Amino acid sequence: MNTHGSGGTGPADSPGSPDHDRSGATVEEAVETAEAGSQVDGPHTPDGHTASGESRVERIRDAETGSAGAVDSGVGDAATQPEPRPSPADMGSGGAQRIDGARVSDRVAAGEPVPDGPPFDTDSEGNPGTPRAPGVERPTRAHAPRPEEPVARIEHVSTSGTFSLDGGTWDVDNNVWLIGDDTEVLVVDAPHDAMPIVEAVAGRRVVAIVCTHGHNDHINAVLDLQAAVDAPIWLNPADRMLWDQLHPTVAPDREIGDGTTVEVAGVTLTAIHTPGHSPGSTCLYAPELDAVFSGDTLFAGGPGATGRSYSSHDTIVESIRTRLLTLPAQTVVHTGHGDTTTIGAESDI
Repeated sequence: MNTHGSGGTGPADSPGSPDHDRSGATVEEAVETAEAGSQVDGPHTPDGHTASGESRVERIRDAETGSAGAVDSGVGDAATQPEPRPSPADMGSGGAQRIDGARVSDRVAAGEPVPDGPPFDTDSEGNPGTPRAPGVERPTRAHAPRPEEPVARIEHVSTSGTFSLDGGTWDVDNNVWLIGDDTEVLVVDAPHDAMPIVEAVAGRRVVAIVCTHGHNDHINAVLDLQAAVDAPIWLNPADRMLWDQLHPTVAPDREIGDGTTVEVAGVTLTAIHTPGHSPGSTCLYAPELDAVFSGDTLFAGGPGATGRSYSSHDTIVESIRTRLLTLPAQTVVHTGHGDTTTIGAESDI
């Protein structure tokens, strides 16, 4: 209770009102008692003064005139008492703690410093919780770590053109796959038209252009793409004879073979050599993305075509069974043509 009379809520003649001290006597009565030499609470001197040098009469009169001195409660000065808990006026709607008229949660969100508050704990919303004894520190909240998510993503571009080999030409639609984040990207195959691929790259650094094999419908835009994005071209050397049919004066920049790895956007892609559709056909496996990029080795519904030069049906089936179907069943197969599938869906090959 405030002994200055600023917070009394009882009747005017009740203890705690401005006209009474804690004993229930009026201020005039208390002054007369003190002047008559009645006993003063706490340490005092023979002349009626407390150890602080202030007389009982002076202290009561100070209370009557509203000065800073408080009536002695017998338990120490007001300055040594615990801070009062906040009144309803200090609380916002829903009981949220307020300091200087603002919700604590609002001040924290605005980046403003929040002084050590009243003696109760608050939850994450700024609402009051269990009362806390003076001097007891707030408990430290333990925040559960957020699960890490892969930063890299897979993007798809489709281009249309023709595939030519052994004197025949066929209209085809090809898939182009981009693996990366907002900063860097890897491109799988470069068929027909470089411009849609350049637009999908959107100014990001291209780590590599990886050709899954040397058929013309997977490499006929690769030099234009390289000129636009300034990235190295990777190809398995076993398909160099197919490359040379289309680009006889320019060689790929790097060779890719079984077990070769390339990193992009925090994930690692590992090359898996899968001959059959062509001698150098190569897939890229990204376990962190549950994905494999199969070129023309594996499609939704079965193996790639093997009726042309440098291909073998028995070899492609062996490659699929021993190199791809051993991957986790949920692995998504991103193919060179047509729809995606999964390793599990193709397990009966």
